Amino acid sequence: MENNIPKMSMLKWLFMVLLILVALGFVVLQIINGWSGLKSQTWSFSPFELVISILLLLSNFLLTVYAWLVIFHDLGEKISFRQCFAILFTAQIGRYIPGKVWLVLGQLYMAEQMGFRKSSALTASILQNVAGMLAGLLMIAITALVSGFDIWLVWLSLCISAAGLIIFILAPAQLEIWINKWRVRRKQQPVKLTISKAALIKIVMVMLTGWAVLCAAFISLVSSLTTIDPDGVLQLAFAYIFAYYIGLLILIVPGGIGVREGALSYFLVSHFGPAMAGIIALIQRLWYVFVELLCFMLAAAMARKEMKALLRLKKHV
Repeated sequence: MENNIPKMSMLKWLFMVLLILVALGFVVLQIINGWSGLKSQTWSFSPFELVISILLLLSNFLLTVYAWLVIFHDLGEKISFRQCFAILFTAQIGRYIPGKVWLVLGQLYMAEQMGFRKSSALTASILQNVAGMLAGLLMIAITALVSGFDIWLVWLSLCISAAGLIIFILAPAQLEIWINKWRVRRKQQPVKLTISKAALIKIVMVMLTGWAVLCAAFISLVSSLTTIDPDGVLQLAFAYIFAYYIGLLILIVPGGIGVREGALSYFLVSHFGPAMAGIIALIQRLWYVFVELLCFMLAAAMARKEMKALLRLKKHV
């Protein structure tokens, strides 16, 4: 039995690498095949709109921090926005390590190092992610319907997300039972997810706003590179949020690398042609990682300062 474990692990690694290469290969092929058509595209670089897109993406990150702050406070933790930011974005590098668990483990470790309960960080991580996934699915359905994708699958997504958010807010105890059954089967400790309804409503509203801001950030990024047809803005929002969501769902791929770019490039072809669609998809990744790195460096400096202060406090006690 022990000999099968490395083989299974190797198979997962090979599948992950293959998936990334295929997705990125698709993007590169689009760029190569449509290269001759780039001359007909309108390039209009705008530094101002690029800065706006970065600020909007940063706002999206800060909304996630605020969601954590709401949960921590409801659990009785005396934590500041600055400390939440340090916990989340110092651990953010875990997104790019194969296996989504590393991000959560990093968050738990940083929370404990800064003097907070690991259980509170786990509750915050699960609630924020559940609310974020349900809110994201709802935004996909809404942008799809407004963009003219009136098909049964979109309506099903709308119903599932709406029902999920209602259960999340009105019956968190039931959600806790379901998630803990899943955790027990995986030989993990149960987790507390029941917090006040006011806090749950606030989290849902924050995450919905976060997705809207993320879409606005992407549209601003595209607008900083080329001219956008005003009638296609909502379709761009749908394309980005859908591609981003797919990257989240493919658990084996760290940070959705390749998967998000492939899906986004596919959906943007009708708007910009294959070459520009692929280029935008790749630029989008560089833009996203750039803001993540800025937040990571700032968070790491904050975390170091917080842990030094905690160490000094322990010495005086």
